[in-house]
Amino acid sequence: MGSKFGALRVLVLANVGLLEDSNLGSITNYFPSLKVLDIRNSRLTRVTDDGISFLSQSYERLWRINISDNQSVYDRSLVVLSVNLPCLRLLGEIDCGALTGRGIASLMKNKPDLVSLAPTFMRKETIFCEELVDSFRHAWSLSRQEFSCSYIWDGLLMSVAEANIPLQSLVLSHASGFSFDGIQKIMLKHPGIKVLDLGGIDFLTDEVMGVICRDIRSLTSVDVRHCLNLTKTTLYNLMRQCPFLKHIVMNWTKPRMDDAIETVIVVNSQVRFLGIAGNVSLIDECLKKIGRMCPNLRYLDVGHCGGTAFGVC
Repeated sequence: MGSKFGALRVLVLANVGLLEDSNLGSITNYFPSLKVLDIRNSRLTRVTDDGISFLSQSYERLWRINISDNQSVYDRSLVVLSVNLPCLRLLGEIDCGALTGRGIASLMKNKPDLVSLAPTFMRKETIFCEELVDSFRHAWSLSRQEFSCSYIWDGLLMSVAEANIPLQSLVLSHASGFSFDGIQKIMLKHPGIKVLDLGGIDFLTDEVMGVICRDIRSLTSVDVRHCLNLTKTTLYNLMRQCPFLKHIVMNWTKPRMDDAIETVIVVNSQVRFLGIAGNVSLIDECLKKIGRMCPNLRYLDVGHCGGTAFGVC
């Protein structure tokens, strides 16, 4: 492949079993022009800090890399990537069992021009540190922040809020350890957020979502799947208060609408995608109302709902 596609810019080797450091050397030899490299892998891989270090010294123009799921990769790899890759802007999910909050903090301080950061599946004992809280004051380009399935705390979210960054995407799905105070601080400081994912957050209620809808009117995509305390009220608030909203996911919540009267039906012609799967109370009358609320809908997920083919028609 290298002899025919030596000018290749993007190479994805995700979940290639038994990938090891020597393979990374071969990649640099045969594909010298890469700008995007994905080597996230299964636990069978033998990629180490030495391999990542060698890789980083060969790709000055690499601007995106994903090293997630490589369990023998430690904080040293984050440091060498931040130092040796001057063009690095996007780092894929940081889900390596040996990485810590201190390593992420070093990355942030060395690469203030990162536009995306995604520490995922990080435990309290590995991520909790003051260095990480302090590191966000060094950022100035971060537009996407993700902490999916990780332990986070209000102090960390408040440091994100206080950072002078152009934040447009915030993903906290199934994260733990924080409260609404941390989220609200971010909303007040960054009202231009367009993408918000709060899936699986237990403390979300219709009242809390009402505050979010009021403070972030620029939303284009929202995901609150598996938030069991949310009802039709949240769906109405999203439709009414977020005029640019195109993508809504409320799977496995409780947006029952069969008791809604016509005067409260809100029409939002911007919505194209609506996921409300897993709601057994969603009967045919509900689907009729959804049709009136979202006249320009292009995708509708009503799997595991109580409606019939008549309602879908």
